[in-house]
Amino acid sequence: MIKKLLRTLLPQAYIETYTGKLVNVFSIQPDDIYIEDIAHALSMQCRFSGHTKQFYSVAQHSCCCYELSTDYPFECLMHDCAEAYLHDVASPIKRWFFVYKWVEDRLLKVLAKKFHFAYPFPEEVHRIDKYMLHNEMCSLMHKQSDAFLFIEAWDHYESEQEFIRIFNLFKK
Repeated sequence: MIKKLLRTLLPQAYIETYTGKLVNVFSIQPDDIYIEDIAHALSMQCRFSGHTKQFYSVAQHSCCCYELSTDYPFECLMHDCAEAYLHDVASPIKRWFFVYKWVEDRLLKVLAKKFHFAYPFPEEVHRIDKYMLHNEMCSLMHKQSDAFLFIEAWDHYESEQEFIRIFNLFKK
């Protein structure tokens, strides 16, 4: 009942993407989605709401998650792809944005269908995402830890190109 009510209340919210498409993020269709838009937008978004010592993109985070995966590398690459249309919201805040989570879930279902990845994401994806969160906080913020994977941040262009390169390994 609530989901049906939400669907009727959702506004027409069009954004213009990097490739020049107008996309209604609340009722996105597979034909509206281009990997170039996703890679570019994620490469321009800084993790941790920008509170890092240097710029570190969501695209680079996704590429690093891909590198750590054994069973679900494509899902690790694509796990944050909805943020290309909704923007990255810090997890402690996101958990209070119930409508955001509902829209994100709907969008991820469309993205999974378009690009053929498993959604809901397997546990390995969540485990790697949390592992990267810890390492990113140690490398790029002020968290202290003896054991972490040092991360050297890329610029947005390198992040975008690497995201596309990895994506192309999985083209079907």
